[in-house]
Amino acid sequence: MGRTSLTGYEVRRRLRSRYLRWRTEQHRETVIRYLDELAPVLEELEWRCVRTDRPEIARVGQPLLRIHGEGVVTTLNVLAVPKGGWGFHEAAKGRGGFLFPCGGDVAHAAQVVDRFLRAREEDARWGVPRPREGS
Repeated sequence: MGRTSLTGYEVRRRLRSRYLRWRTEQHRETVIRYLDELAPVLEELEWRCVRTDRPEIARVGQPLLRIHGEGVVTTLNVLAVPKGGWGFHEAAKGRGGFLFPCGGDVAHAAQVVDRFLRAREEDARWGVPRPREGS
């Protein structure tokens, strides 16, 4: 029993995904502003942050924030979310890596990211394997 046409649900899901991708691409300044607000707060928590939205640093299609610590490195980005919002995401996981909504308390967002990275450091210290991407 194969599918021969798209259902209304699948059409709406695909349109929503494309619309969110389009919003993220069209509002590059908003994405950069949220990453620029988060980076200094993370640096106060002793994380080293490298912004990749500057062409002199690295040329990438989407602005990213690389965060370095002892034994852990991750990359964050900001993506549009439904209902007009924005959210911090782990870049490797895309929309599945949602961490915290943007636009509110930046200090609280930094604490959430800090706890996430500290848990990663702890896993790396004890040799706990991370699940593979896509599984």
